[in-house]
Amino acid sequence: MSVKMFAAAIALLPLIGVSLGLSRLFSSLFSAISNNPVAKDSMSTLAFVGAGLLESLALLSFIIAILIVST
Repeated sequence: MSVKMFAAAIALLPLIGVSLGLSRLFSSLFSAISNNPVAKDSMSTLAFVGAGLLESLALLSFIIAILIVST
């Protein structure tokens, strides 16, 4: 049982990268919007697509961790 928990903890390590990536993405977005407010719509669209891709990585690692623990 402890090996499964350790493996699940290792499977959840990408969540650290996801949280850092999301914070960096949106801080850069706000900085870019403050420098060039005209391009707000195009930058926001790209940022939300990137955020969706990052969140899909987080969801995938969470599902893998649940599968490790439940088997």
